[in-house]
Amino acid sequence: MSDYPAKFYAADLDGFVGSIALTDGFSESEKFSMMSTNRFYAGTDLGGNDISAMVSTGPHLIAAFDTLELTFAIVAGVTLDEIAAGISRAKVRFNDPQLSINSGSRTFARVFPNPADEKLYFSSGGGMEKFHVSICDMTGKSVYQAFQSSAEGVVDVSSWPAGIYLIRFSDENGNQSLTFTISR
Repeated sequence: MSDYPAKFYAADLDGFVGSIALTDGFSESEKFSMMSTNRFYAGTDLGGNDISAMVSTGPHLIAAFDTLELTFAIVAGVTLDEIAAGISRAKVRFNDPQLSINSGSRTFARVFPNPADEKLYFSSGGGMEKFHVSICDMTGKSVYQAFQSSAEGVVDVSSWPAGIYLIRFSDENGNQSLTFTISR
């Protein structure tokens, strides 16, 4: 569903009709082969056989602290009509801004390093320039609050106990929450 070129490999589990066999250990080279080549048909043996499918994309070059969002839909049905209807519903859900979480309609806040020890760096993802940052521990106790006037910031967490925390970025358009860990 994402706008990246995809590979599709239809496999006959026992290796029939030239397929990679998945029942004999499934080696690293076989996994790579399945991810990097197309094979569009399986289950064509006259006696019938068990099949599987793999969908992949890439390789992608992703810079440090950057993200790449991939969306796949898993659709199943008893008949071809049921599968076609499922694909149509998945496309509507992915493309409708009221139903989806499409990357074009949101920003990606991030925190790093995760886990943190001394300092926690955060970025609102570029979509929020003036926003409120709040951090609470897993009991709900507030441990940090600030109004941020730039997209990035840093918090000294060196005196905080180890554990899992929730950071929330809020502005007039909505909010985003992430979890991070402090380890000692």
